[in-house]
Amino acid sequence: MNDLLVTALVALFSGHVALADPACLSQATESRLAGTARVSFLKQCNLEAAKAACSARAADRHFEGATRTAFLKKCERGN
Repeated sequence: MNDLLVTALVALFSGHVALADPACLSQATESRLAGTARVSFLKQCNLEAAKAACSARAADRHFEGATRTAFLKKCERGN
């Protein structure tokens, strides 16, 4: 139940990430983070996970230069 609450808070404050990444939740739990430290960690971790996913999608589509930059910007915003 506690993880569900944290996930909801992260989703609310992160904007572009609908749910917390399970790997991020696992890392936060292993590190025994709680409260605002946990929320902050999850927000940053999810942001990095989203950027990595967008970068991988751009590479799969062979985007380069301005096209890649525009795609990454839009993807990371969640549009």
